[in-house]
Amino acid sequence: MKFIKFIVLFLILFFAGCDKKDDKKSTSMFKDSNKTLNLEQNEAILTTNLDAPITIKFNNDDLISVTKTDDGVNIENSDKATIFFFFTPWCPPCLVQIQVLNNLANKFENDINIYGIVVKNDENPSENKISLEDIKFQISQSLENETLMDAIGGIKNIPFMSVYKKSGKHYKDYLGIIPEEMLEIEIKKAIK
Repeated sequence: MKFIKFIVLFLILFFAGCDKKDDKKSTSMFKDSNKTLNLEQNEAILTTNLDAPITIKFNNDDLISVTKTDDGVNIENSDKATIFFFFTPWCPPCLVQIQVLNNLANKFENDINIYGIVVKNDENPSENKISLEDIKFQISQSLENETLMDAIGGIKNIPFMSVYKKSGKHYKDYLGIIPEEMLEIEIKKAIK
């Protein structure tokens, strides 16, 4: 009976993701790899060049420079495959996926970089279900995370993972909870 409850809970979490909350009244337009955000009609316009390098700062003060390419990303001074994991601390499915990624970060530490990217967190910190100290991979709460999300292709729901080969070529995207065994197989293919 416990096994059936576990399977039902797993399936619910597997097919459910958390929506990225965005209550802005602004609109977005994409043109020539540039993001244009109209703040309000007849007001200032903020433009970000998505082809320019994006510097991501992590909680341990490490920095990476990410540049969008035609078929993926270029991560400066990286010779490993990369997973960008987009999540928020209040998302229960994200907590499940973090446990999986912690295990894989230990198993593949010499072959893959796993970067946790915290998307805008509008929730009350007391409602957070994830302690960032329990995460075994690098975490970024940088202001540039939104720019990285747009450069990767725009992320609407979380948890979301984008996997890149050593060359920086885009390999696969995943939405929701991905079982550890399945993700391990995919990582092995990406690091070839």
